Amino acid sequence: MKAIKFEGRKNSLVNIPAMDIRDETKALQNIIGGYLEAVRISEDAVMLVDEDGYVKCLPPNPAASAFAGQMILGTALVVGLAENADGELYFTDVPARFGFTE
Repeated sequence: MKAIKFEGRKNSLVNIPAMDIRDETKALQNIIGGYLEAVRISEDAVMLVDEDGYVKCLPPNPAASAFAGQMILGTALVVGLAENADGELYFTDVPARFGFTE
């Protein structure tokens, strides 16, 4: 899965290998640095942030904040959001319209 990683004042495209949902969640948590909180930024994309960012006193992330339109603390990832036939949502590649392609 391709994601946009916002860390400090820089952003980059990262590739998260395909794996089962438990391993994927752990991998995403390792990148973020804590439990995941999803901030909806569009119908088909979310920004994943550390849900305990305020408690941990993480520094503001200016680039992620500008992208999300609200204050974001610490490292953030933007991933795509899709729906399967049963109506369940799952993470997928960040939409290409966000300008990050290989």
